[in-house]
Order: sequence, then structure tokens, then C-alpha cells
Amino acid sequence: MNIEQWNSFSDASKVLDDILDKHPKFFIQNKVDVQIYFIECARKYLSFRSDDKFSLGLDAAEKYVKGELDWETFHDHSYTLEGAAFGVERNALGTSEIPEVKDADYLLDLQAVQNIQGIDHEKAKHFITNLSYFISSVMDYSYCSDNGLPSNDYPDFICAILLRKHFTFQQVIASE
Repeated sequence: MNIEQWNSFSDASKVLDDILDKHPKFFIQNKVDVQIYFIECARKYLSFRSDDKFSLGLDAAEKYVKGELDWETFHDHSYTLEGAAFGVERNALGTSEIPEVKDADYLLDLQAVQNIQGIDHEKAKHFITNLSYFISSVMDYSYCSDNGLPSNDYPDFICAILLRKHFTFQQVIASE
């Protein structure tokens, strides 16, 4: 990658994979900043989640990576957020024992996604579910980031603009 490519890329997930492959020390040398970058990527989509467990979890994650929150409190938030993500999937897809469940917050979130994103009901269900699991993977990355990146299953939530805001091309290449 050169400076022109850095200034114009749109697929942050691909760029991060490339950095991990070619400049793995970047993630070690910038660990907290990378963790905060992912937290901000997740925060960018919080308007689609009315359940405050997601925003409280991300607040706890940021405090934890900055050393401002103890492990027990962070873990409580992480556990709660993971449960909320599973709840979203249950609401969206149901289980073999329980058909689709429709709680009020979920229905409002689903309608907001449909309206703002301009997508149909099925795509909105998958968007909310993937967003919830992305936020959960960012939460996990806040305490376990030594082996790469958060789950690569959710590239649509990884923001190129925020990546360039947080890091310069020189930072990346300096981590050789």
C-alpha cells in the first residue's frame, strides 16, 4: 500500500487484514488505539440499537482499555452485552423451541433500520443481528486483542474514515 491508496481506500476490513499480514507489529505498538478505533466503529451504529446495554458495554470497554475500569465490572458489562446480542438473534430468527420473539425495543430498532437503510424486513433483521454480534466481538477484543482483529464476519461495520482519523499511513509503515 502506498500513500495514495491509504488516502482513498474504502474497505477498511481489507486494509486492516493487509496491515495485519504485512505490519503485524502495528497492532502491538498501537494496541489501545486500535481497540478504541473498533469501539468507535461500533458506536457509529448505536443509533440502531435502543437497548442501552450496547452503549453501556462500549463505554465500559473504552474505560477498561484505558485502565479506568476493573476487570470484574468490565466482565459484568461484557456478559450482559453478549446476552443482549443473543437476545437480538432470538428476536430476529427464533429458535427451534421458540419462534420469532418480538419485544418492543427490537421492533422499533427493526423499523428504524428499514427506514434509514432503505432495506426490507429480512435484510433489516440480519443487519441488527450482525451489528449486535459485531459490538459483542468489539467488546471481546477489548480484553483479548493479542491474536489479530475482532471477528472478520462483520466488515460492513468497520469504518475507513475512522481508520484514517485514528492512524496515519506513516504510523502503519513505521511499525515494520
